[in-house]
Amino acid sequence: MLERNHLEPCGSSSSHRSLGSFVKIMNALMGDVYAELYFLEIPSFDTERILFVERKKGIENYRIVYKIAERAIRLSESNEEERILEYQRKLSPDSYKILQQLFESALYQTRYPEERRIVLDGVQYYFSNVLKMGKISSPEENSLIGKLIDICDRIKNMIQSDNRPLVFEDDFRGEIEALIREINGDLE
Repeated sequence: MLERNHLEPCGSSSSHRSLGSFVKIMNALMGDVYAELYFLEIPSFDTERILFVERKKGIENYRIVYKIAERAIRLSESNEEERILEYQRKLSPDSYKILQQLFESALYQTRYPEERRIVLDGVQYYFSNVLKMGKISSPEENSLIGKLIDICDRIKNMIQSDNRPLVFEDDFRGEIEALIREINGDLE
């Protein structure tokens, strides 16, 4: 089950229909926002969610945003206006840099799976930075990608709980750094 520790490159098995659904979701959640990083969740039986970082005017002026669709975008009619819940905070440059390193480490390790796995009831996860995108369906909780998803879930909770600028505390930053080392050490 080694490949479950890695994201799969996007575009490797996407059908035209799933690509159209992906574009529809991204347009509804992101519009014309240019994201430095994003983490998109598309559950089989729930609404879509996205966590992303965008750079605002200025060299190191980052904003981290978490959006949740109020109903499944992929199932809505194209002329319906989507209602989206949005939470956002300013993100410190140091916190951005460690999050960027985490995404880059995971994306650098993308691999095509040895066996094709079809998940009909689960969550499709997409990770992207400016240069690369990877995906995975319902990874094991204790896998490297499961730990990456847990970190992102905790960040979403931080964004929802407060509106002060977000700075990752030392303990949390240490967990992220440990996961980066773990991902980078998994070079089999």
